[in-house]
Amino acid sequence: MTTIYVTKYAFTEGVFTCDAEVKREDFAVYQRFKGGFAQYFHRNEFHLTEESARADFDRRRSAKLKSLEKSMTKIRNAEFKVTQK
Repeated sequence: MTTIYVTKYAFTEGVFTCDAEVKREDFAVYQRFKGGFAQYFHRNEFHLTEESARADFDRRRSAKLKSLEKSMTKIRNAEFKVTQK
């Protein structure tokens, strides 16, 4: 088992560490307890170092902020229109 940093849920559960079986450099399996459901993490959803996880978090945060800014612009520019159907 290897300790991994999971960034997949950075904005819901937060970044967390767990002991997982790293199958390949781009695939890991985490099972909370024996007989429980397994969680699978793919490339860029988990990292082997805190530095790599931090860089991915920063990337995800920038992308999320850009998306929110786009949504805010769309809402600000929305106009009230009534159409008949």
